[in-house]
Amino acid sequence: MVTENILVEDGVMNGAIGTVRKILFCTDVVVEGQIPNCVIVELDYYDGPAFPNLPPKHVPIFPCKNWSNGKRSEKKHFRIQLPLILAWAFTIYKAQV
Repeated sequence: MVTENILVEDGVMNGAIGTVRKILFCTDVVVEGQIPNCVIVELDYYDGPAFPNLPPKHVPIFPCKNWSNGKRSEKKHFRIQLPLILAWAFTIYKAQV
């Protein structure tokens, strides 16, 4: 499940549910704890244009910065993470992160 509003007009937003199809690293050697450069997710309700070299409804999700205090202007602490979480048993009344 996507946890941030990335392309709201196309359906890539907080709460969008899909299936991870590929996890991409730029290097051949993966170091323990290394974050992927991109994750390809097939979103059920994606309604935007197709990305080059990807099947329909497949969207690349990239890591982004999240500020720990919630205010970008103060810039005290941040972490880089993928805006995705597991969504095993969410219903139509799913919780939003």
